Amino acid sequence: FAKEPRFDDLADELEAILTDAVRIRLLADVPVGLFLSGGMDSSLIGAIASRRAGVAVKAYTVGFSDVRFDETKYASAIARKLGLEHEVLVVTQDMRSACEQIARHFDEPFGDSSAVPTFFVSKLARERVKAVLGGDGGDELFAGYDSYIEGLRLWGPPQQRRAFGRNRRGLDILWDWRKRAAIEADRLTMWEMTLGPFRRRRLFTKKAIDEVDMRQVYLDRERWYGRARKADFLGQMQFVNFKTYLPDDILVKVDRMSMAHGLECRSPFLDYRIIEFASRLPFDAKISSNGERKRLLKHILRRYLPAELVDRPKKGFSIPWLEWHDEDENERLRARWRQVCGEWLRPEAADWIFSGRNDSSGMWHWRGYATLVFLETLR
Repeated sequence: FAKEPRFDDLADELEAILTDAVRIRLLADVPVGLFLSGGMDSSLIGAIASRRAGVAVKAYTVGFSDVRFDETKYASAIARKLGLEHEVLVVTQDMRSACEQIARHFDEPFGDSSAVPTFFVSKLARERVKAVLGGDGGDELFAGYDSYIEGLRLWGPPQQRRAFGRNRRGLDILWDWRKRAAIEADRLTMWEMTLGPFRRRRLFTKKAIDEVDMRQVYLDRERWYGRARKADFLGQMQFVNFKTYLPDDILVKVDRMSMAHGLECRSPFLDYRIIEFASRLPFDAKISSNGERKRLLKHILRRYLPAELVDRPKKGFSIPWLEWHDEDENERLRARWRQVCGEWLRPEAADWIFSGRNDSSGMWHWRGYATLVFLETLR
């Protein structure tokens, strides 16, 4: 922003709306807690609950013994700074026996492994409270995902392509493949695609592939995108996530994992007033010229927390899934896959899905596992 007072005005307006959204979601006949991941969204909800709403909220965090996946030290530091009563549960490899139960709770192949920590933090919270506040919606509304930067680098206006290309943080070369493949499909289709042609051929049988006309799929998606065509490309990406990823993944995950323990989750960021406010924000209130995402939310959070707890790289809600499976366990999963894959999935796909090597990833390993558990329930 050329004039910072205007930025402060936007921050003041959002903080006032968010304060009321938090206040009304703290109203209950039972104690209400808080999911505190150590990230920006839940930290801001906790800050407003404790400092503006004046409620002594209990905060709950799940972590892992593997420090590469653990943010509990940041969550604990934030809780201390905000005066939150804080409890932490460390999930260990011995607790993974619950993962099959977790996968079955969805009644479909659910491909997001963050269901695992969500299940455990819900279990922890339900032992103390009957409802919690969460930070869901912050990334979609205020542009928090890495994929937004990559989308702008590939398909944004020339100035943004140059700026975000210079600031690239060594992200997956898959994005370069997407740019080339966009000749075949709309850029939004390519941006949200998780299963490209190569993976499709390795995973599905020829019969399954022949049943689906991908060009028709692309055309259907492009017609659906028409509702957001007047927005800039960042707004278009946010529209897609808000209409697909948020309700079909994030909210499904939180709903299933919390209700597995009889816990109610409330999302202040999804208050209609905040959605309307976010929809009229200018680009640079969301992403700065140097690639800082969720700029407006960070500006507000700095009013409550020191910079070292705010200005940290975003860390996804990921788990040490691959590290929990040695070669013997992977071989057992490969054998189970071959027994249930049927006429639609290739038996040999098990060799790369459950490899545990570089040609697979924790994401695909979990997706294969969730699919396997679902298929076994159908037998």
